[in-house]
Amino acid sequence: MQQSKELLQKVFDNVYNAIFIHDVDGKVLNVNNKVLSLYGVSLSQALELSIPDFSDINNPFEKVKEMWNGVVKGEKFLFEWKAKRPFENFTFDVEVFLTRI
Repeated sequence: MQQSKELLQKVFDNVYNAIFIHDVDGKVLNVNNKVLSLYGVSLSQALELSIPDFSDINNPFEKVKEMWNGVVKGEKFLFEWKAKRPFENFTFDVEVFLTRI
């Protein structure tokens, strides 16, 4: 079991895409290494933040919350989003794949 957990963590941390695991309120539960490097945060900082902290002010989290009813039912969404580094004013475009796990 421990080997499987370690292998899964290695895959999670080495995927090219930034992966956020968060609850329906946007509270960050886990992130992979790509999030840390792309957004310029440490793991402990990321776990104290929520998705709105990683989003440009022009992309309110309410837009994503509206999709959650579909996600809970098994729907998946792919959309463009304006992201930001939480402790900077640097914004950039990302593509978001929103799904339930």
